[in-house]
Amino acid sequence: LNDPIPSEFEDLPPWTRFVVKLLQKGEEEETDSTLLNSNKGALKMRDTWKVSLQDGAQQTGRSAYQVSILSKNMSLKINDAITDDSCLQRFVCGPHSTPQLAWSTLACIFILWDVITMPLEMFNVSWLMQLLDVAGIVTFAFWTLDIPLHFIFGIQVEGTLELRPRKLAQIYLSSWFALDLLVVLIDIFVFILEAVLTSGMEGSMIRSARYLRILRLLRLARLLRVIKLTRELTLLANRFLSTHAFMVMKIVAGLGMMIAMNHLVACMWYGLASMRSEDENWVASMGLESAGFGTSYAASMHWALTQFTPATTNIAPVSGLERFFAIWIILLAMGVFSSFIGSISATVSSLRSARAEQAQKQSKLLQFFIERDLSVDLYMKVQEALRREGAFRMRSAEDEVEMIRGIPERFKIQLHEEMYASTLAKCHFWPERQLQEELFFIRLLCHQCLSEAAAAPGQDVFLPGNDCAQAYVMQTGLMSYHGKENFEQDCSAEMNSCLCITALWAEWHNRGRFAATHGLCYYVTIDAEAFCTSSLNYGGSIYAHLQIFGILLVGHVEALEEEDLLVTDLLDETAMAELRVRAQQYCAFAGNLKKKRYKTTIVQGFKLEPQEICTARKQTSEGSAS
Repeated sequence: LNDPIPSEFEDLPPWTRFVVKLLQKGEEEETDSTLLNSNKGALKMRDTWKVSLQDGAQQTGRSAYQVSILSKNMSLKINDAITDDSCLQRFVCGPHSTPQLAWSTLACIFILWDVITMPLEMFNVSWLMQLLDVAGIVTFAFWTLDIPLHFIFGIQVEGTLELRPRKLAQIYLSSWFALDLLVVLIDIFVFILEAVLTSGMEGSMIRSARYLRILRLLRLARLLRVIKLTRELTLLANRFLSTHAFMVMKIVAGLGMMIAMNHLVACMWYGLASMRSEDENWVASMGLESAGFGTSYAASMHWALTQFTPATTNIAPVSGLERFFAIWIILLAMGVFSSFIGSISATVSSLRSARAEQAQKQSKLLQFFIERDLSVDLYMKVQEALRREGAFRMRSAEDEVEMIRGIPERFKIQLHEEMYASTLAKCHFWPERQLQEELFFIRLLCHQCLSEAAAAPGQDVFLPGNDCAQAYVMQTGLMSYHGKENFEQDCSAEMNSCLCITALWAEWHNRGRFAATHGLCYYVTIDAEAFCTSSLNYGGSIYAHLQIFGILLVGHVEALEEEDLLVTDLLDETAMAELRVRAQQYCAFAGNLKKKRYKTTIVQGFKLEPQEICTARKQTSEGSAS
């Protein structure tokens, strides 16, 4: 600012004269670079920004040949809700709403109740039949009401929340409606026929009720809902359970499925014998005609288990129907049991391998401390930090998803834009109203410069004195920053979200400690070198704005250091906003000068008349005041 300046520019404000000097820089690039960094303790600007203002603004770079490789209308994001203006829209409940979750919980309970109790209707036990009759009325009412509720229960379709009543009706009518209606109609038919038979007919016809109870087993078709339930539980387990807990759950689920299948087979095995009045059945041959419910069920369950496992029993089929049933059960058991054993063996083997690998890591860590005679206190702290880190399951990183590596480059650009654009917009250096006009530049930055990272509780992101080559922007969670003079500040996506922004324009060293202390946190890093290169290659007015903002920012930080004020990796948002406005004003003034088509060499100089300079300054001041 103290360098000589032509007399026609002497009446301009200091920062306006500084802009004029930048426009005149040209052949004095190295001299100006030395001027910016000659002061003691001054920050060293990155080479990318050591370009004359006019050259940087005139360089169109990639902004001149941007092409539309992406759709202008961004598609719906995952978990976005699709609604309409129908009168029934207000009654629709989302798949994660409290009413639908409560109803789904009741449905799971009734499904498990049907799995256990409906096959038991094969046993002619009076008290059990009375209990099942009362419970049957309750379940009938529940499943009858379940049909109309499915027309207003939202669902998730290919990552989006479908909440349109008309679309929900089409999906339900083409999927589960026919089965649900059939089961309810069977219940109505059985209730009516049982009422008619028990009230108007006696003698041999009353035995038809026994066959009607078998007919009610058709309601087991409702158990196909377990397929959807299993899929949802698997997704939840993959997201929230650890590897060890998930493997244990798979073993327990496999055992439960085997028990449920044997329970059904055992009840059907006893039902075949009870349907025949003559003595040609296995119950009569074993002398169990007068046995109680517990003895009969235990004998049936014993036979069913021996068909699925290599065990023996003294119960054998007697009639041809029983032998035919036993043959089909044996064929079924061959496939089911072998699949079950293979699944259990693979799960247990994986569990053992995971435990062995973890034990080996722990052993190597302990050996490392023993060989170097390190303190026990440090070892316990490291153990605690590793334990806390392993207690949190982080979301999948991009490089962990192998299928993403093979998608076309244009889809990767759109992927990164959707991942990082909203986070990048939180930075306070973007010019107003111009960000929407430079979407191509934003896409380049998201694709080339940004990456996501996570920090578990107790994990340090950076420490004081480290070389800093990237900026940090918070996404989710709450982290803490600790600087000199007991300076502490909480950082989240809503407040103090940007750290080390100065590193994008100058060589920077961290001034404090940034760590996660309040749960799992996610943040985005902006690589400084990639940011500089992308900005220079893109060029245009956005580069001019970023260059001037960076110069103002570096000057602001240097002024704080010269006044012995506290300088941290966090910058005051109000000061950042003021620097952004000043950068816009200087860009506007430089744009007015650029329109005069001057030569930029030192010999020729600028041929602008002082009156025109004053007019440009007045226009800039009026624009700022407005």
